[in-house]
Amino acid sequence: MSSARCRVRVYARDFLRLGLGAMPEWEYLTIDLNDLPPKTEAIDVLRDAGEQGWELVIITANQIAYLKRQAAKRRARSAPTKMLPTP
Repeated sequence: MSSARCRVRVYARDFLRLGLGAMPEWEYLTIDLNDLPPKTEAIDVLRDAGEQGWELVIITANQIAYLKRQAAKRRARSAPTKMLPTP
């Protein structure tokens, strides 16, 4: 059995032409899992991020977690997202 790969490129103009609305914008976050406070589990930090709307993209070999979420149109810039518990 062979596996077929299909690569599709979608541009912002295609979203509008196909009636999909505006192309979504994303914001990104990195968490260095090596720098977590003692007795803090990485899964708990990632779960907390997920509850705040962050989606895990990848965890690299050197334990850096890359996350993304769809950017809110009117997100308050003065209120940073709390990611880690205070020691």
